[in-house]
Parts: sequence; structure tokens; C-alpha cells
Amino acid sequence: MTATEQNPLLLPDGQTLGQGGEYVEIAGVRTYYEVHGSGEPLLLLMGGLVTLESLHSLVCGLMPHYRVWLPERRGHGRSADCPQPHSYPLYAADAAAFMQAVGLNRAKVVGWSDGGALALYLARDRPELVGCLALIGTAAHVCGYVDEFYNLAKSMTWESLPAEDRELLAAHTPMGPEHLPRLVDTVRDMWLSSPNLLAEDLAAIEAPTLVLLGQYDLVRLDHARDMVRALPGGQLAVVPGVTHYGPLERPWLINAILLDFLSARPSLPSPMNQE
Repeated sequence: MTATEQNPLLLPDGQTLGQGGEYVEIAGVRTYYEVHGSGEPLLLLMGGLVTLESLHSLVCGLMPHYRVWLPERRGHGRSADCPQPHSYPLYAADAAAFMQAVGLNRAKVVGWSDGGALALYLARDRPELVGCLALIGTAAHVCGYVDEFYNLAKSMTWESLPAEDRELLAAHTPMGPEHLPRLVDTVRDMWLSSPNLLAEDLAAIEAPTLVLLGQYDLVRLDHARDMVRALPGGQLAVVPGVTHYGPLERPWLINAILLDFLSARPSLPSPMNQE
């Protein structure tokens, strides 16, 4: 049995994802984070109702090239929470405060799902913090999802979450298990009413932005194309044969696309932005 088979969360540097991190106080919330790799700073933002363990494949691909910062959002994983409802602007404000607290003046930003949505708000509201932006399975507006997403979200409860996600959330929350149904409720309400970024909001984001989705993603392809048209530096990548969980299904391909984009190699102007 290989070391990876013995420890599926093993990282290239021999550390284990989810162990040995630190805490910082952000807006009154004790927030857990880890840092892995070396090089230019990269802020990696996870999806909703998961823990940072979900980012293992992305961390393995990115940390040989970047110093990857991994905060767990309020209410998720090992981070505490506050009573107010969750929202993408709140998450973005937390991310900006986190960067300030740990001394990150500017970073490349990669966000998956909810992490991408909050990253869009961060790039719009605090453009000086974002060098470039890569969005995985991210919609800019609540109307950009396929019908399946709305059907799943409407009926979502703590009990309906995948068993692995429930186990990780329950194992690590400092708030006690009674907190988790409330977390699901506030995130579900957020999903059904946001994000709400319009074309003019995206047009204000000057950072080069990659919109990456799977062939069978929860984000509609026409919506992703509209995002790229509105973003001044927008690029589109569609990964064949994967769903919203592409980083788990074909991590080697997702990482290759991300690294190519993040390297800031010159690219041809997109016809989508020439209309």
C-alpha cells in the first residue's frame, strides 16, 4: 500500500491537509487556515458546505508552483460562526480581512463554486487585492444555474448532504453539531437568492479572469459565455466529461488549465469580447 493510499490527504510536502493549521480573528470569527507550497501567493477558496479537505487535488497541483493560502469560511470546517445570515458580500469582506490579517497585499485567487462567487465580489469591491481570478463551476447570478441546482437546493437539509461532507463538517466544527442544520439553512437561503452580479458589475472587474466549468456543470454554458463577454479580461474553458465536481473527477486536467492561465502567458483576444 502506498503512502497516498494510507493517507488520501497527504500533500507533496509530506504534510496532511486539515492538520497543523493556524487561527486568525476575522470580524469576530475565529478562522482556521493553512498555508502550503512556495512562490507567489495564491488564495484558494473552497465551495459551500464542505471543509478544506475538498480542495486536496487542487492544493496538490498548485502548491509546487505557488504559496497556497487556504482559509475555511465562517461556519465551515474548523472556523467559528456568527448569528447573521451568510452572504457572498459578507464572505468577500471576510476574505479581504483575512488577506489583511495575514499580510497578503495582493494574490492570485482561485475559487471553486461558492469560493468563486465570493471571489467575484472580492475582485469587484477590492480590486487592489486580486492579481488574477480563476473561477471553477461559478455563476455570477442566481439565474445562471441549471434547473437541477434549484431542485436540489430547495429540498436541501442537513440530512440530505452527502455522508462524507456531513462527517467532515461534524468532525471539525467548533460550534457543536447543533450548529450544522442552521448552517445548511442559511447557505440554502443564500443559494436560492444570490449571487446577483450583473454585466455592469463584471465589467468593473479588470483582473484577468478564467471562467472554467465542466461539460455537465450546474452552471449553464450560455451564462458562462455571458460572463466572459462582460468581463474585460474574461476567458472560457469547458472541461469535457466532468460535472460540477471536476477537480475531483479529472484533477490533472483542471490543474493543467489553471496553471496555464495563472502563468499569465500571452493569449489571443477572445472573439467573445470583440463584439
